[in-house]
Amino acid sequence: MPSLKKIFITCILLYVTAQVVFFHRIEQPPDLSFDEFFYVPAARQFLVHGENENWSQPPLGKLLIASGMAIVGDRPAGWRLMSSVFGSLTLISIYLLCLSLFRKQKPALFAALLTLFNQLLYVQARIATLDVFMFAFSAFAITSFSYAIRDSALWSSISKRNHLITLAGAFFGLACACKWFATVPWFACLLLLFFWSLKDGIQRWARPLLLMSAIPLLFYFLSYLPLVGMQHPYYAPSLKAGDTQITLAEKTRAVIPPTVDDARPGWRTYPANFPFHDWTYEFFEFLSLQPKMLRTQLGVTDKHHPYLSSWYSWPLMLRPIWYHYDQKQLRGVALLGNPVVMWLGLFSVAFCAIFAIKEQLFSSIFIFGFYSIFLLSWGLIPRQNTYYYYYYPAGMMLGPAISFAFNRIRIRPFFVHLLQLGLLLATIVSFIFFFPVLSSTAMSDSQLNKRLWLNSWR
Repeated sequence: MPSLKKIFITCILLYVTAQVVFFHRIEQPPDLSFDEFFYVPAARQFLVHGENENWSQPPLGKLLIASGMAIVGDRPAGWRLMSSVFGSLTLISIYLLCLSLFRKQKPALFAALLTLFNQLLYVQARIATLDVFMFAFSAFAITSFSYAIRDSALWSSISKRNHLITLAGAFFGLACACKWFATVPWFACLLLLFFWSLKDGIQRWARPLLLMSAIPLLFYFLSYLPLVGMQHPYYAPSLKAGDTQITLAEKTRAVIPPTVDDARPGWRTYPANFPFHDWTYEFFEFLSLQPKMLRTQLGVTDKHHPYLSSWYSWPLMLRPIWYHYDQKQLRGVALLGNPVVMWLGLFSVAFCAIFAIKEQLFSSIFIFGFYSIFLLSWGLIPRQNTYYYYYYPAGMMLGPAISFAFNRIRIRPFFVHLLQLGLLLATIVSFIFFFPVLSSTAMSDSQLNKRLWLNSWR
C-alpha cells in the first residue's frame, strides 16, 4: 500500500488531468443536448427560487447544475461545469477503490487511466445530466464500503469500520438524491451486511446494518431542505386561483389529491408572499411525493424513440446513443464507449468471475459482483424504456476488471508492464480516433463514416 502522501499527490494529479481533459471545449455543443432540456431549466428555476416542475427526479443533481451556473453563468460552460468536476472526482474514486482491492499503486493507477479514456466518463462529464453525479457519489460509497469490510490491519478496529460504513451511507444517500438507480448498489451492500450478520452473529453487524440503513435515508431527506419554502409542486398545495384565505384544515392536511382541471401533476404552490411556513406539513408532502415519483418514472414510455436498446445489448455496444447531432455541420456527441476497454473488459469480467468462483478472491468478487449488479438489475427494473447510457455504471467497472486480469497474469513482470503499456497506448489512440464524435467536432462524410463501425451506431 503506498503512503498517504503518495496517494494524495496521485489524486491531485488525476483530478487536474481529468479536469483539463473534460473542460476543454466543454461549450460544444453550444445549445442544450438530450436531457439537458429537462435539467438546465430546472436548475434555472432553483436559481430564481421559482417553481420547479421537474419533480419526477430528486433535487440534488439539479442543485449541483445550478451551482455551476451560479459560478460561471447561464451558458454551456456553466451548465456543464459541475459535471466535469464530478467526472474528475469519479476518476479519483476509481483509483481509491482499486487501491482498496489491489493494495498496490501501479494496478490502481492503470485502472484509473483506462477509466479516464474509456469514453463513457468523458461524455458523461461534459453534459448536464444526473448520471455523472449519481455515479460519482455511488463510486465513493462502494469505495468506502470496500475499505470498511476488507480484512486489513489498517481498518481492523470496529470504530474505524463503523466510520467508513457511515461515510458509505452518506455517499449512498447523496447518490440517491441525484437519481434513484443508486438504490441498487445501496441495497446490495445492505444485503451483504445482512448475510454476514446471519453468518457471524447479529451483534457484530447490528450497528453497521443500522448505519447503512438509516444514514442514506437521512442524507436523502437533507437534500430536499434547500427546496423548503420555495414555490414548486414538491410540497404544500396552494390556494386555488382567486382564493384569498386558507383554512386550518387545508394547512394541516398532509395530502390533497390532484384536481382534474389542474395542468400540473397534482400539486399547487403557495403564493410567493404567503406568510406561514409549516415544516411538519412539508415533511408529509415530501413523503407523499416519493410514490408519485416512482409511478412517473416507471410510467415513461416512448416506443418510437430512435435510441431504445435492451440491457443485454449494452456490453457489446450494439446501440449507442447520440446526445446531440447537427446534420448540417456533421458534428455531434455520441455516448460511445472505447472499443478497446469495452470489449476487452468483457473478457476481463469473465476472468474475474472465474477467480471469484475458484479462489474466492475479494477483489475479483467485488469487481464481478458490482459489474453484474449494475448491469443485470436492468433486467429486473420494470421500466419500459431503456438506453445505452444506463450502462454507464457497469462500464465504469471495466477498467478495474482489466487491471485485475493483468495483476493475475502469471508471466514475468517485465512482459506484464509491456502489455499494460501497449494496452494503454491502444486505448489512448482509440480515444483520439473517436474524439470528433465525442466532442461535437465538425467532420466530413468520410471522416464520420470511418468512426461508425456498425450500422446500429448511426
